[in-house]
Amino acid sequence: MVGNGYRDYSLSVKDALILGLMQGGIRVHDIGPALSPMAYFAQFHIDVPAVAMVIASHNPNG
Repeated sequence: MVGNGYRDYSLSVKDALILGLMQGGIRVHDIGPALSPMAYFAQFHIDVPAVAMVIASHNPNG
């Protein structure tokens, strides 16, 4: 399962991550923009073994 933060560039980084995971044979659930706690909840609600969030809240936007 993969989600992204709300930075302008998060979507393009997440798309690249998803592409790489899928090329490696991994089934990916994209939950779209989310806060990290939402991703952790979704991981157990959807019952998937792992979650990756593309976030950069410590970096300037842009």
